[in-house]
Amino acid sequence: MNQRLETLQFFGLITKFIMIAFSLVQSVIVIRLLSPQEYGFIGLVLAFAGIVGVYQHLGLGVGTLREVSLARDEQEASKIFFTSLSVRMLITLPLVFGLLLFSSYITNTIYHRPEILFGTRLVAFTILFNGIMEIVFNVLNGLQKFKQVFILQILNSAVSMLVVVPFVFFLKYDGYFIGSLITVILFLLIYVLSLLKVFGFRLLVPNKSEFKKIFRAVFGIGIFIYIAKILYGLFMQSGILILGYYSTPDTVGYLKFAIGYGFYLLSFSNAVNYINLPVMSKRFAENVVFFKESFKDNFDKFFSLTLFAAGLMVLFSKEAILILAGRNYLPAQPLIFFSVLAFFFLMIFEILSGCIFLPSSDTRGYVSSYSISAVASLGAAFFLVSRGGGATGAIAAMFLGAALTFVFAIFRISQKLSIMVADGKILIMSLVCLPLLLGGLVNMSLYERLALLALSLLLFWFFTKYLGILNLIQVLSRATNMLKSRVIGWRTQEIG
Repeated sequence: MNQRLETLQFFGLITKFIMIAFSLVQSVIVIRLLSPQEYGFIGLVLAFAGIVGVYQHLGLGVGTLREVSLARDEQEASKIFFTSLSVRMLITLPLVFGLLLFSSYITNTIYHRPEILFGTRLVAFTILFNGIMEIVFNVLNGLQKFKQVFILQILNSAVSMLVVVPFVFFLKYDGYFIGSLITVILFLLIYVLSLLKVFGFRLLVPNKSEFKKIFRAVFGIGIFIYIAKILYGLFMQSGILILGYYSTPDTVGYLKFAIGYGFYLLSFSNAVNYINLPVMSKRFAENVVFFKESFKDNFDKFFSLTLFAAGLMVLFSKEAILILAGRNYLPAQPLIFFSVLAFFFLMIFEILSGCIFLPSSDTRGYVSSYSISAVASLGAAFFLVSRGGGATGAIAAMFLGAALTFVFAIFRISQKLSIMVADGKILIMSLVCLPLLLGGLVNMSLYERLALLALSLLLFWFFTKYLGILNLIQVLSRATNMLKSRVIGWRTQEIG
């Protein structure tokens, strides 16, 4: 069981890294085709979409995934899909209609930016189609069609790049939303056809009693996830929305770039959490002692590797900006430190949620953590930005909210389950990675930073091995063997 879980996590990460590669190429080209002001327009519209889109969530994604994975057969899974999709549409359609109705007021009266009216209206339809695709995606995962999902995700990222970039080239920032909408519609059709094929092109409709039963099961934990997602949306978008009101589109563009740069850290948690949740839930129900041991062993590895990656992102942020966006975006570099740390803390909290809070049904701790992040970041952003803090104040507010959430989460877990998340090992590895983070704040030459990297890598290898966290050489060897065996396995299946 552990070997299969690790294999799925490994290929989930590989899939996510390939998607990131396509996304990076798309971002590099789009940023270079647009001015900071035009990129700021995209940031504002996507912030509207983030706030509106989160209200359609209802926790249906995770709830659907869990119930489909427990379904007796594909007929029952079909009824779960119909129920979840029906509820999603009941919520999403009014939200989309509302955004279309008030789009002119939002863009012209509140923000005085008529340039973004067209994009705001298009993104309303993108929200609608993305809402449907999320349900289909989680049903496929619940049915454990992982290979199919991995392939579709990679193709989606590749096609998005190939479609969005030409539209941006010819139509600038409006082209971004046209290309995105076309891609979403195309892959929604592909996802739906893939799911219907699994169902034998038969979609069963539940009767009234079945509908109520499925709704209660899906929505049981979903309401808490729904509340958390609303709070998460406020945390993610409040800085951009407040800065957009008080500052110029150029400054919003710098902030959006910094947030997007740090956001890539969430790829680690996103890639493994939909696998972690069902597995850790079962372990918690069967053996709490084994649950605690397996969590801490995996968490120490994850924390150490991702913190080192975060340090690299800060240390070489100048080079990253020059490669990804060009010199026009160098004013965003001072924001990178806070952005990377904010998303590192948020990523760690999401891992704690998928491995601890939700499996142990500690929904109160889960929602409380998100409440802290939303209230702290929203309050701090308004206070700092309204007093001239600019983009630095907005990103510092996000860092404050994420850091407080992390601190609350580790204390909550310690009290509820007696698991010491931040123990001596975590402290030592934090000190090992600290020079990388601080190196990005100091004016050092490239050669000096490369020397710092070499020293930090040596210390990282020594302490992870000495503390029994991981052996880098063994990890690389095992990952290579897993990749080879899976490729050979897929080829054998195709030949057979």
